[in-house]
Amino acid sequence: MAWFKLISTVLISGALLSMPLSLARADDDCPAGYHKVGEDVEETPTETIIRSRCKRNTPSAQDVARSRYCKAQGLITQDQAGLRALDFQSDVAEYEKFQAISEDQKASFEHKVFDAVLDQALEAAEQGAEVAKSLNPWSVNKSIKQLKAKGFANEPLFAAMRKVAAATDKPARVEAYKAFVRGFKVGHEGADTAIDIHKEPENAELRLYLGALKIVQGNPELGLVVTSFEFGESFSYLYFLNKQIAEKNMLSGQKMSNLAKLTGNMKTHVSTLKTAQSDWQKAGGKGEKPSCDGL
Repeated sequence: MAWFKLISTVLISGALLSMPLSLARADDDCPAGYHKVGEDVEETPTETIIRSRCKRNTPSAQDVARSRYCKAQGLITQDQAGLRALDFQSDVAEYEKFQAISEDQKASFEHKVFDAVLDQALEAAEQGAEVAKSLNPWSVNKSIKQLKAKGFANEPLFAAMRKVAAATDKPARVEAYKAFVRGFKVGHEGADTAIDIHKEPENAELRLYLGALKIVQGNPELGLVVTSFEFGESFSYLYFLNKQIAEKNMLSGQKMSNLAKLTGNMKTHVSTLKTAQSDWQKAGGKGEKPSCDGL
């Protein structure tokens, strides 16, 4: 009986060993965007599994341009949403129209919007010196040094700014602030009258006056931002879009900062969009622009 059990066990084991292993093919097809470059084989006690080895397809020049175009389009949508939140409408067509107008027209727009914003800012300035209480001599001297580096040379105004920052109590600060506003008005009105768009298309003097005012109003960072050429371009674009800037509510410091950032982004993203559209057409793309469906 024992011999019979032993023989049976040997026969059964041999039969199992002689049985072919099952063959399984897992994920034979590569996903979209990939192609097959080979196979990997995995042996298990019961089966042999074959898996495709895949490699990402090298995108064509047309696909690369399409991807860049669609990414830029998405970023422009975000820029537009940000501008709408500031109550300013914008789209690519309007921006392209703005880019196409003459430098004289842009300078004229910028001049008008700076005049309006300076008038609004002065109205706030005359409400009191409370906004200047965060100033200190160190921060004002640092800002004055940066204004000088940009070509601003109004020493009487700088002296008034230092007096505001050095005031140790509210009455002294109020008097110093009033003196600053008087000096500011004289300088601003003189600069405004003297500006010839053909000689100074960048309105640099107006930008520097606005910068000095914002510094004294307790926002040195914004004061230096508004002195840049890019900020002036943002403001001329604002006037181009709205035409009635003087009738709008006063632009807060935060709105001014956001406007400059969003307009700068818009400029970059529209430029990227147009370049990608041109590259896509050169690579054989059909139609005016690529479709972003599926991206």
